[in-house]
Amino acid sequence: MADSINWSVAPKVITASARGSLASLLERIAAECPDWVVIVRVHPASGLTYHYAWRVAEIRHVADGLSAQQCQRDLEASLQLHERGSSRRSRGRRIEPLPAGVSEERAARTVDLDADGQVVAIGEPATTMSGPSTGRSGTRGGFAMRENFPGASVDAAASPVPTPATIGTTISAQAPAEVQLQQLQLIEFRIEVRDTDAKPLPMRVSAQVQPDKPIVVDLSVARPLLAVVGPSQQVVPPPLPGQPRVGFFQVSGQAVGLVQLSLTFRQGASELGSIGLAVDVVAAGASSAQVSAHGQVSTPDASDDDMLQLLIEQRLVDGKLRYEYKLYSEALGFNFLTLQSNALLDRGEGEAKTLLDYVDRIYERTTAEVRSVKDLEELQRKLRALGGSLSLDLFDKDVARALWPLRARIGLIRITSWEPYIPWELLRLHDPDRTGEFDERFLAEYGLIRSQHGAAPAREFALKDWCWMAAEFPLGTHLPAGDTSWFSDTLPQVHGLSSIKVAADASALLKVLHDGAFDVLHLACHAEAAQNKIDRATLIIGDRAYESGAPELIQLAPEDVKTEARLSGRRPLVFLNACESGRLAPDLTAWGGWPEVFLKAGAGAFVGTSWAVRDKPATVFARTFYEALLAGKRLHQAADDARAAARALGDSSWLAFKVYGHPFATRAP
Repeated sequence: MADSINWSVAPKVITASARGSLASLLERIAAECPDWVVIVRVHPASGLTYHYAWRVAEIRHVADGLSAQQCQRDLEASLQLHERGSSRRSRGRRIEPLPAGVSEERAARTVDLDADGQVVAIGEPATTMSGPSTGRSGTRGGFAMRENFPGASVDAAASPVPTPATIGTTISAQAPAEVQLQQLQLIEFRIEVRDTDAKPLPMRVSAQVQPDKPIVVDLSVARPLLAVVGPSQQVVPPPLPGQPRVGFFQVSGQAVGLVQLSLTFRQGASELGSIGLAVDVVAAGASSAQVSAHGQVSTPDASDDDMLQLLIEQRLVDGKLRYEYKLYSEALGFNFLTLQSNALLDRGEGEAKTLLDYVDRIYERTTAEVRSVKDLEELQRKLRALGGSLSLDLFDKDVARALWPLRARIGLIRITSWEPYIPWELLRLHDPDRTGEFDERFLAEYGLIRSQHGAAPAREFALKDWCWMAAEFPLGTHLPAGDTSWFSDTLPQVHGLSSIKVAADASALLKVLHDGAFDVLHLACHAEAAQNKIDRATLIIGDRAYESGAPELIQLAPEDVKTEARLSGRRPLVFLNACESGRLAPDLTAWGGWPEVFLKAGAGAFVGTSWAVRDKPATVFARTFYEALLAGKRLHQAADDARAAARALGDSSWLAFKVYGHPFATRAP
């Protein structure tokens, strides 16, 4: 079928969420001058994602026939989007099956994606005229856009200011876009002094390297679709002029699908930089093209050595899913000690189903409705028992044995993982040998901060320009958001900072996310993630009267934010104060959800919750957290202060908060 398609290579495309307005899209078209527009729509009932490719002339033609008021409606209504109008997608010119409900006749357009989800070509039937259509009755095609890594050019990463104690280097890598099942492929890296003789590989970042410490190169794989054959970690000396350090890892495809990888370069506990990859495992006929990537640079800091680093990823060992842990702390004597968890119970439907069932069982025990003091006491008892159970499930005896004697010396824990859905904050260490007792403290009480593989968190926050939104429900479908007077009054009057309220409207919020002109974004809203359906989590920001007069919820799905948000310019802090906003779930190709969505869009840090949090603890946590950051405290100190303040209210809401970022991030001078 691909032979009957005319391909337009590397078209200029913009993407837009179907929840945004036609008026906002027209403004973007005027500013960015694209050839094509791709509209991403999440079906409210099924949770499936559909994409619609429109030529700019087609969009404008529709707008010409509408009034100004009609152009303020969302794109789903103004362009009459329906799943039958969605179209095909392909990878490496291999056509994928049509999405459910899509008509073969209507699917006239096809998009070709690379392994990173970037559009490399748009195809139309060979019999179709390639010129722009000017009529609404023409076929509306569509193509699928997977989330893009933040930062289109890895060369654009800013380099730290060099000091006499460091060497300016270029870190680079290359990898195949596709890996065939059961065949070996190489992922290469190169570290060299930044000079005229440098010959970096296609994917690169600049970094500052200490001349007297070895460099640890770590390859991490998000899902066991791809196996690392041999060591996943290498140690090389720092480069010298004319003497680059080169190496490679071997990988083999285990199951068909798209998998994310990360190459992270460290000296001691400090990250120098990372390169994120997306590789497609195919059954046969792998292409020879190189994968595209994103890169991020980090600023080493001597205080990084003060924390316990816990690097976590999934492994299939003898057909059973386990977590692999790498522990690093100079102070505690860990030099990337590698250990494994117990095997998670196999549900017989693959690793994704195994994890979903495990996560669901955890959250079933934390989402009980709280109506009385007795309910609060029962929830706290359950959480303490759950903390012990998590320790037994996830920490093998060797892991527990390594950490238990060091409890008094652990002052700060940083967990780096692909999976932000396990509530590590709840885990309580246990003694596997003598007494079998459990720690009185949860891991959250060790200053726990999270980060994700392949993402370098911001080390500074400007904290100058604040945007905030509070959900509003004029039709009474939900309770309004909690007290927001701190944002409307305290921020401008006490701290003298810019504080802009965003209307509780999907189009308004998406426009703010696309512009990215803020240092802090606070969203106070509701969220819905039903049990066994956490892949369909949505933010509920308001309600409105539908055409029939019945109330309709204003909702945003993760795909809407993926499509619109552009946050890498200012690396803001995003705080999502919503029930269940910290839960993640799998989409069609990878684990998705709110923390990952905002971090991939370029956020420098993210705060969310794992289960329903009452208004008062949520308000106290947020205000304490922000006041601590404004006072100059580090991110982990602000999180500690906020957890302590929320805990003093007498319930377990403080354990629900997950904080992603660099533990030592602070307010910029």
